[in-house]
Amino acid sequence: MNKNKILITSGCSFSDGCSFSSENLYRQTWPLYIQEKYDFKRYVHMGNPASGNELIAERVIYALQTLLDKGHSPNDLYLGVVWSGIERKELFVSVQETDKYSELDDSVKREGENTLIMSNRSNVFSNTKGVRPGIENNPNGYLKSGGLPYQEVWWRNKSQRDYFNLWYDNFYSVEKQFIDTLKSILLVQTFCERHNIKYFMSVWQNIFNARNPQGDLPPKSYGDDCVESRLQPKFVDIYNKNSQFLWNTIDFDKFIFYEDDKVIYGGLTEYANVNKLEFWEDNAHVCYSGHKKFIDEYSEQIEEQWKIK
Repeated sequence: MNKNKILITSGCSFSDGCSFSSENLYRQTWPLYIQEKYDFKRYVHMGNPASGNELIAERVIYALQTLLDKGHSPNDLYLGVVWSGIERKELFVSVQETDKYSELDDSVKREGENTLIMSNRSNVFSNTKGVRPGIENNPNGYLKSGGLPYQEVWWRNKSQRDYFNLWYDNFYSVEKQFIDTLKSILLVQTFCERHNIKYFMSVWQNIFNARNPQGDLPPKSYGDDCVESRLQPKFVDIYNKNSQFLWNTIDFDKFIFYEDDKVIYGGLTEYANVNKLEFWEDNAHVCYSGHKKFIDEYSEQIEEQWKIK
């Protein structure tokens, strides 16, 4: 890679591009390895834990458009995105319009490091001019659910939990979340195709198949439990009247999936499970060694999408 090439990555905790202490190197993720493997001198890592797919897409578009606005050539941009769980939701809050904003903002409790109210410049790990983290003058942004919000022990801010419970209790549906995920994928693909930006996509684990014909969320694949997704119905078949047209627009050839006789549309989690790779203490996140093996396993497909063969 020449010095003008820029790597852009995004996703959830499986794509967290931040640096880690020497004690936590096993928590590094694929963006850091792919940066090293292909010798990118410049990078913009937008991935952040607990992010849902709408936020992932918005942060990707922010990074790409900002780079284009700064005069970088589309030919120098190389994107990789790993999509997250469809049940995750972000709610926008603002000082001007959100009642009880002060109760939802936990930045004071975190000594100025606000990690739950996210903007497009929050938690960016970058060495590229124009897309670097900075002090935010605008306190408006997104609250991240990180998933279904009902486990009280997970939440450090009761007001945020209550805020999300209100939304999930009254407005949440798996069908709409699936539709919004397809729209997020389509948004990024359309932007990249319009500007001739090279990209590949993957998933943290299968996000396209349901638990049952009723369309319930599938169980999670963990270090000791791999979901046999080939036996499960696809969301698009269950919710075809409102999602088939979006499904048909997506270029799945841009995706890297782990698949075998039991798994379809699988991602890093299924790959690590089947190959008996190491997981974190939580038995949910794959260790850095697994991320490296996954990228090496599918390097030919990545190089094909990036046109660097």
